[in-house]
Amino acid sequence: MKKLNTFAKLGLATTMAFGSMVPVMTMMTPIHAQEEESQPAGMIDTHNIENMDIQCVGQLVYTGAPQEQQIKFMINNKKQKLTKDVDYTVDGNIATEAGTYTMTIRGINDFHGEASVSFTIAEAAKPVKPDGMWDTHNIENLKVGLANQLVANGTNQAQKIVITCEKENLVLEEGVDYTLTNNVASQAGNYTLTAKGINNYHGTIQVNYTVLQGEKKDDKKDDKKDDVHTGVSTGMAAAFGTMVLAALAGMGCVFARKNTKE
Repeated sequence: MKKLNTFAKLGLATTMAFGSMVPVMTMMTPIHAQEEESQPAGMIDTHNIENMDIQCVGQLVYTGAPQEQQIKFMINNKKQKLTKDVDYTVDGNIATEAGTYTMTIRGINDFHGEASVSFTIAEAAKPVKPDGMWDTHNIENLKVGLANQLVANGTNQAQKIVITCEKENLVLEEGVDYTLTNNVASQAGNYTLTAKGINNYHGTIQVNYTVLQGEKKDDKKDDKKDDVHTGVSTGMAAAFGTMVLAALAGMGCVFARKNTKE
């Protein structure tokens, strides 16, 4: 019987044909060949994550802290039980700032395939107190002004700002309540600095400021030259006037002497 499992079985059938017995041979498929047949066409490989519908769980909203996007796996609207770091790994699913990101999921161990999924961290709504007042610890709601006017002098200069909470009658302190970036410039022009709340304050604002064009050194030299020329000219004119007056006075003396003699 074992040989019959390994080789094709030969069957002998008889039939009546024209009044005589005619032997007919029939070939049967080996049993082991039946066992090696492939899966039916169209069947989904449930261990390939590329065949799965990977969905984000929940909507992330900006909080100022890192957040991890959770995911779930579906096949034909049925949830698949996959465990992170056992059945798959995921990269790029942690973010802090509001925006759109892309994470990569790879199958491991009994699973295979690779897929990319996008997720979003939404902007946070401005917090409002129960009585309808704006949150006074959000610098976006506070009064902001420039602390000084910069004039280009060829060196780096820092533009400072004044953030005032009029409701609580206080002025915020840089380095304690907020930080500044992009507030240093050396050349004349228009710039934009960024202030970000820290510790007891939050929110981010951008403030435009200008560095004015300073006086050119060449112009100062020309002004000095003009002053020197003017001084010389004035001095020469004064000396010449004195000489004329002296001459006229001398002539007067001569006339007086002549009249006395006569």
